[in-house]
Amino acid sequence: MSRIPDLSDADVFSPAWRVDWLEASLESVDESTPAGQKAALLHELGLALTALGGRETDALKAHLRAYSEQPSFRPALAELVNAFERKRNFKHLSRLYEAERKLDAEAAAGSRLDLANLAEDQGQPPDEVQAMLSDALSATPDNALIALTLELAARANQSPDDVLSALRSRVATTTDPVLRATLAVDLAVALAAAGDADEALETLARASAEGCELRAIYDAMERLAQRHERPTWEVRALEGQAALGAAGRPETDESAPADERAASDATAASDATAASDATAASDATAASDATATSDATAAARWFEAAQLRANALYDATGALVALDEAIRLTPRDTLLRYEHMLAHERAGNLHGAAADARELLASDAGPALAGALWFRVAEAARAEGDDSGQREALERASSADPNAVTVRVALRDLLARTGDGPAQLALLETRAAAVSGNARSQWLGWAAQLAATELDDNARASKLFRDAVLAATDPTDALREAYETAIRAGDATTANNVSAALVERDTPARERARLLRERFELLLGPLDDEAAAHELLVTALEDPDAEGWVRDAARMEGALSRNYGLLALAHDALAVGVSPEVAAAHHVAAARARLRQKDTDGAERSLRAALAESPGSRYAVTLLEEILRARGDADEVVQLLRNAADAQRGAEAEVNLLLAGAAAEMGE
Repeated sequence: MSRIPDLSDADVFSPAWRVDWLEASLESVDESTPAGQKAALLHELGLALTALGGRETDALKAHLRAYSEQPSFRPALAELVNAFERKRNFKHLSRLYEAERKLDAEAAAGSRLDLANLAEDQGQPPDEVQAMLSDALSATPDNALIALTLELAARANQSPDDVLSALRSRVATTTDPVLRATLAVDLAVALAAAGDADEALETLARASAEGCELRAIYDAMERLAQRHERPTWEVRALEGQAALGAAGRPETDESAPADERAASDATAASDATAASDATAASDATAASDATATSDATAAARWFEAAQLRANALYDATGALVALDEAIRLTPRDTLLRYEHMLAHERAGNLHGAAADARELLASDAGPALAGALWFRVAEAARAEGDDSGQREALERASSADPNAVTVRVALRDLLARTGDGPAQLALLETRAAAVSGNARSQWLGWAAQLAATELDDNARASKLFRDAVLAATDPTDALREAYETAIRAGDATTANNVSAALVERDTPARERARLLRERFELLLGPLDDEAAAHELLVTALEDPDAEGWVRDAARMEGALSRNYGLLALAHDALAVGVSPEVAAAHHVAAARARLRQKDTDGAERSLRAALAESPGSRYAVTLLEEILRARGDADEVVQLLRNAADAQRGAEAEVNLLLAGAAAEMGE
């Protein structure tokens, strides 16, 4: 049968003619024909039979024959996997996944994960699926997706050993400092639950030394050390928190007397112009509030560390050093000065105690002295186990001296210990109302976290986080806290909205990529909004910060939902940064997707891009020839076939030259 169609007899561009042509071409195949050529013809026959309709079984047989001719021929294997996935033929799928696994090391990890997912779909016992995932992680310990899948399966099956293995892998492979800190905290919690509190604390210590986000690490270290009675680690965590809190404190000349510094500030302010006075005063007030809050928080941590050193570690010298740091940050805090005096007494330094006493006598200690006395009453009540008496005394102390760090710490600890979450939340909101700017944002953020995690009041937490974002000069950190809290609380809607806002901020590239992926999973999972998920994928494909997951996700979603526009864009993206042959294959796949959309012009552009990568691509030449013939552009057909012949060798080049000559004759 001639390869040159008779235009007067049949519609040469119809699927039926293409099937006849391919079947006739296969009849001329003999043992001397290369296996790759046979596989390609059979694969194209399968595609043509599928397009013809009603012969899906024959199409599947054609792909099977193509795979039998050359098992390494990826297009045929991919069509077989897609076909059996649609049919949910688990028996054949398992063999095909095994075949994919043997192709190369890159495909092995994905195939192992596919096999585990297939086993789950087949209804195999969850522990067997988990064992497959565990083996897959052992084979590829740096595969984050396998580690995440194993973690989810192990948590569902309540298998702590595999949870630990998965978390160790995720901590080792994650580079984003915020996510790595979160994972390190999860690993530490899991280790502590397994009875190994010391290894849990060592894990947090390693994370703090490896560039993780330190605040979350020290917070978790403090909680674990408290729960498991490890005072040395608790002191380390508290002192780390204190160092972080004071890290951003502006430099001042602390050696100068307070009156001289105030006079210097007043002189500098008088030199400013009248037009800038209001702005300068506002900025100075906000900066002063933020600095005071930071110093007070850091001083509170130093005070707690000093208490532990004195009472749990019996380290009077270390306690005095910690109180020295607290006094340096808040030199006018009367109660801290009083505790400093007592620490000098415990350390046997009577000279230092006398100096502290003179400082107290020289100060205006009216309200502060009352606060100190009530604090002593509260301490006595605490020693007797009288919670109500301690609370009453602390509230009176706070009323007498609202700025006392020690009173706030003691009252907060009492409310937390007695489980009075509403009162603790009210305390945080009261502190937030007393300040402005970033300081207000910080207090509101803490209150929101308490509302979400302790009171399970997501609505109130959302409002508090919203107020925190509005109060902050740069709301990025507040948005991060809101996002993490919403994730922990299972509030998918809030998490989606906050992550969308975070992506618009100036965030690091890796964090931005992680947020895009997690938002896609939220939209496709809990929110069940496929349209929004696809829209996000289209946006992410154009985002230079998005990582490689978006291309594979877009390809899978486009194929599964038959969103051919998304599928074409995914293949366009997959064609970047790969070998010319692979790029050409992706461009051809994009062209096929656009043809299904009836986008002939877009398909032509994709095919020409494929030929630019691989001028001799048989698939691109064949599809583009069909498009050009349908358009009646004989000159373009001639040029196409001649170019293809130049890029090919042997019989195939001769055939394309003959076809080019025939096309030229028809054009004349």
